[in-house]
Amino acid sequence: MSEAALEGVVADRVWPRMRAGFPYRAVLFLPGRGCYLGELSDEDAARISQRRAALEGLRADLRQIADLH
Repeated sequence: MSEAALEGVVADRVWPRMRAGFPYRAVLFLPGRGCYLGELSDEDAARISQRRAALEGLRADLRQIADLH
């Protein structure tokens, strides 16, 4: 099992550039970075992604499963 989280707060204002398919990025403010998630480049957002962190935590288990087949 692997868990991960992207720490942020729901802002009291919406960042003006909302991307289709990712509306939460316009309201999730990242206090540790001092910006909205939507302000980050796709590469930076992927680097801090909770999904990526969770999968990294499962890497060894997934490789073991793959080796069994």
